[in-house]
Amino acid sequence: MNILLKPELEKFVTEKLIAGQFAYSNEVINEALEEFKEQEEFTPEHEAYRRREVKRGIEQLDRKQ
Repeated sequence: MNILLKPELEKFVTEKLIAGQFAYSNEVINEALEEFKEQEEFTPEHEAYRRREVKRGIEQLDRKQ
């Protein structure tokens, strides 16, 4: 599969490689697509769960003070 990127996205990929965050450009693209996929699958139930967990964490921190 060949993919053409906009110049600004190609620059972004190159910056990630130069920074040493990834060894190969396909790793950057795969990670980005995984994140996109997770966002697509994120449901209101996921959001409610995360909000409950954040609230619980804040309450635990408040109790320790």
